[in-house]
Amino acid sequence: MISLTSIKLRPAVIHGLLAGMLLFLVKMVFFASGHWQLRFTPYYPMLSFLPIYAAMMFGGRAERQLFSKDFKYWRALKSAMLTILIIVSISGLAEFIIYTTSDEVLQSSIDILRKQMIEGFRYMGKLYSTKQKDEMIQAINPSSFSYLIPQMFGLFVSNALTALLIARFTMFKADKNDWLKRETQE
Repeated sequence: MISLTSIKLRPAVIHGLLAGMLLFLVKMVFFASGHWQLRFTPYYPMLSFLPIYAAMMFGGRAERQLFSKDFKYWRALKSAMLTILIIVSISGLAEFIIYTTSDEVLQSSIDILRKQMIEGFRYMGKLYSTKQKDEMIQAINPSSFSYLIPQMFGLFVSNALTALLIARFTMFKADKNDWLKRETQE
């Protein structure tokens, strides 16, 4: 583990911080350049998954080297989940900062989210009544914690499904012929 003035940081934490700061900076660049609407394109979630995936893989591999044979599946899964939690928290903080500092960006985001929700209702058929649809559309407020926390939870869960697979790839795997090596050493 890396020691920074008596604070020991696990590789999963370091990689989570790095990927989280990358997504934070990307959102800030979108905001500063006046292209915040790019955050709502279908490409952003796909491309923002890449640093999350890389952080889980690299953090898991570094922890496997650190803990070697003790790095079983559950420890690998915990490492990946910790990385995701850090990334989602930093990314959510970026959105909260942007929405609370600019009313113009907040209003344009609400308009975009309403259009996306109305488009989504077209594909749902009669799952919701008109009154329920109107209430959901009016409740959109990305600057409130009651809107941001469930969104962050959804991001955590969707990435956690991938963490189940990544933990399988990053866990310590004993050599299949380990029993042969032990017999020849005796």
